[in-house]
Amino acid sequence: MMSEQIIRPLATNPFFSQLLPGIRGHHERIDGEGYPDKKVGDEISLFARIILVVDTFDAMTENRVYRKGLPPEIAFSELKRLRWFTVRRAISKAFLQAQPYWNADKTKTKKRII
Repeated sequence: MMSEQIIRPLATNPFFSQLLPGIRGHHERIDGEGYPDKKVGDEISLFARIILVVDTFDAMTENRVYRKGLPPEIAFSELKRLRWFTVRRAISKAFLQAQPYWNADKTKTKKRII
């Protein structure tokens, strides 16, 4: 997997070494039909499941050379439909519940001082 190959040289740092299993496993499926390792259920790391939900939404909503991205509302409907099949329900539910806050009024957030 390309993303794993990109991060692997940085794995001498503990932060990056902890990310590798999630990056490697973000295409696994609860039923074992994913890739690259055909992991099943709880064998798939929590981080990999989180990446899967976010990556799925991104893949559905971004324009590709071969198709136009879906509107967010349709992507959310698809995540609701797929959540039992691909990942733990709680992760998809948390992602879907967070959506209203993505476009929250940014003027209310504190500016970070460097």
